[in-house]
Amino acid sequence: MKRVAIIAHYDVNGVIDAYLKRLLEQVASLCDRVVLVSTSGPMDTFSVLPAGVEVISRENKGYDFCSYRFGIEAIDGIEQYDQLLVLNDSFYCGPRFDLAKLLSSTNGDIVGLTASRQFNFHLQSYFLVFNKRAIQSRWFWQFWARVVPLKDKLQIVFRYEIGLSQTAMDAGLNLTSILLVQDASEPSSNPVHQMFELVYRELGIIKVDLFRLNIQSKSVAEVVQNDDFAQLIISHQERTAKHYEGKKLSFDNTVQLAGGFFDFVRSGDRKASVAVVLHLFYPELAAGIAEYLERIPVDVDLYISITNYAHLDEIVAAFRRRVNSIYVYVVENRGRDVRPFLLLLKNANLLQYTAVLKIHGKKSKYSERGDEWRDALLSGLLPQGKNNNLGRMLRRFEKDPTLGIAAPRSSYLSNENYWGANKSRIFEYGGRLGLTPDQIELFFVGGTMFWFSPRALLPLVNIIRDEDFESENGQQDGTLAHATERLFCLAAHSNGMSCTYIDSLDERADSVRVGSNRIIVLPH
Repeated sequence: MKRVAIIAHYDVNGVIDAYLKRLLEQVASLCDRVVLVSTSGPMDTFSVLPAGVEVISRENKGYDFCSYRFGIEAIDGIEQYDQLLVLNDSFYCGPRFDLAKLLSSTNGDIVGLTASRQFNFHLQSYFLVFNKRAIQSRWFWQFWARVVPLKDKLQIVFRYEIGLSQTAMDAGLNLTSILLVQDASEPSSNPVHQMFELVYRELGIIKVDLFRLNIQSKSVAEVVQNDDFAQLIISHQERTAKHYEGKKLSFDNTVQLAGGFFDFVRSGDRKASVAVVLHLFYPELAAGIAEYLERIPVDVDLYISITNYAHLDEIVAAFRRRVNSIYVYVVENRGRDVRPFLLLLKNANLLQYTAVLKIHGKKSKYSERGDEWRDALLSGLLPQGKNNNLGRMLRRFEKDPTLGIAAPRSSYLSNENYWGANKSRIFEYGGRLGLTPDQIELFFVGGTMFWFSPRALLPLVNIIRDEDFESENGQQDGTLAHATERLFCLAAHSNGMSCTYIDSLDERADSVRVGSNRIIVLPH
C-alpha cells in the first residue's frame, strides 16, 4: 500500500519535542512520504527528525486545517496514493501505541481514531485516514479548496472539523472510527476528554490538553502508569506551560453546550414573549430570511433546525444581531420542515411564548415560481408599511386564549384539488385528534408557514410517531409531512381554538371563505 502523511506542527520554542519524535518514527516507517507542516517559524530540526520526514514552514495562521491543506497542495499526484494520513501534534503516544496495528483497522473511506457527538457527529481531526475512494472523490477537492484561515475557534470546529464529516457523509462516503465508544452517542460526548482512560487503554494515546487545561484531576503518573512516558509528558508540559497560561479553549461565553435537545445555544440578555421557528435546509437563504425578521416589532427568540453543521457559523452570523436568543438543533433530512417542527414541540418549552411564527426556507424546485411563492408567504406573514399590523396581531394572541393560528387570507386553502394523496391519512389522524368524520375538512395553510399559539398544536405531538416519517426521495405529495400540513388547523379546532387572517384580524377564518384560493407553484 502506498501511503503519504501530513502532520500539522506548532511548538512555542520551534523544536521537535521528544514525544512527537516518537510518533514521527512510526509514521515514517509506514509511509512512502511524510510532510511535516510547521507554523513555528525557522527551525533547525534535521538532526532530530527521522529519515524521510520533510519539513515545510508556513505562516502561523489558520490552525491545523490550513496546515493540512498546505500539505495536500504540496504533494503532486496525491490522488495516486492509496492512503493519506492527516494528523497533528496534539496527542502523546504511549508504549501501547501501535500505528501499524491501527492502520490495519481502517475499513472505511475516511477513518478517525475516535469520533465525537459534541455539537454533532464528527471524526475527531487530530488523526484522520483518507482511503483511496475518498482521496479520488470530487468532495475531497471541493472541501480542501474551501479551507481558508479563520480566527474564530468555533467557526473552525463547525465549518471544518464537523463540516468535514457531515459533508463527506452527504457526498456518500463511509466514515468510521477505530475506537467505537458506545457512550459517544451522548450529545455532549467527547471521548478523548470524557473517556480518556479508555482511549489510552485501547489506542495508547493521551491528548496534550488533558493535562494542559486540567480537564481531569488525576496526575500524569496516575494516568499513564509508566515512569518514562510520564516524564516525557511532564517535560513537555513544563517547557510550554508559561506560553499556554490562561489560554484555555473557550467559546463565546453566550454559547452553551446543553447536552440535550439543542446542539448550539446563544443566549440573549432579554426575555422574549415571541419566538420564530425556522427550518433551514438551504443555508444560502439565511440572510434574506433574517431581513424579514427585522419587521417583527418586539424581541424574538429564534429556533433553527438544520440538516448539516457545515454552515452553522454563517447561519448564526446572519441572525445574531436581529434576534435575542438562538437555539439550533440538527436533524436528519426527513419529514421536510414538519418533522423538525414536531420534534421541537415535543422537546422545547414553547408554552413560554404567547405567539410563535413557523417558517422555513422553501425553494419548491419543481416550479420556476418557487422563490416568488416563498417571498409571498414571508411578506404576508411579516408585512411592512401601511399593512404592518403585527403589533395588533401579537396583542391579540396575548389577550385571546382561543386564538390558535393566524395567516394571510391568501394562504388558507380548502379547494378539493388540494387533498392530493393525503385524504385517508388526514381522516385517520383527525380521528386521533378526537374529531368525528363530519368535523374533518380540508382547511389548511399552504406552505406550512403561519403564526400560532403553542397550545393550539400540542395535540399533534401525541398522535404522530417520529418513525412514521418517510425518507426523503423528492416526493411532491402523499408523505406524512404533506398530510400533517393539512392537520394544523384541525389540531387547533380540536383544541377549541380558532384561526384568523393577519390582514383582517376581526374575522374568523373558515373553509368557505377561502375556497377560491390557489397555490401559485401548482397547476390550477
